[in-house]
Amino acid sequence: MTTNETTDNGDVRVAANERKPHTGGVPGSESLYWYVAEVKYNHERLCRSRVQELGFEAYVASQTEMHHYDKSHNREVEHIVIPRRVFIRMTDNQRVPLMRSCSLIYHFMTDRARTAGSTNQRAYAMVPDYQMRDLQYMLRQAGNPVSFTDQPLRLGERVRVVRGPLKGLVGQFLRDATASHIVITINGLGCAMTSIEKDDVTRI
Repeated sequence: MTTNETTDNGDVRVAANERKPHTGGVPGSESLYWYVAEVKYNHERLCRSRVQELGFEAYVASQTEMHHYDKSHNREVEHIVIPRRVFIRMTDNQRVPLMRSCSLIYHFMTDRARTAGSTNQRAYAMVPDYQMRDLQYMLRQAGNPVSFTDQPLRLGERVRVVRGPLKGLVGQFLRDATASHIVITINGLGCAMTSIEKDDVTRI
């Protein structure tokens, strides 16, 4: 089942799968966040399956593509957009036990900015729910390929998509020499973007 979430200003965030998150028996007051696990290249799907078997919500940033091998053989392929990363929703107290239970996880990514300001411990990258919903929506709905970069971008105005498959998505506008793009930021990781017609967005 999928639902659309509407923000206070009327923006439709995404249509996301409704799933009751795993709590592992921890008190309900502990906050669930999306942590970013680093895994071996080409092991993203396997790690996702293992983590889900352990009862956690896990997500691999990927996009379905149709590959044409010949006139009679077409196949849908899952293309990994953010390699070697698996997003896992859990509490901070579940992070270390999960690493012990799933040997495919090398470590969890740290937030460099927050860690630099900390005097006694690492600060792990935590992606807010709304950013994950936007990322999932973009990857699921975009009619064009989605790319990801961890390099700084000179982003433009904040915009909302008003028509097309990404209608309702809020991001920032980026225009280069060849195309226009809508960009969403993922804390501690970088930016996901896909090309879009300028007339399909409106400035917020």
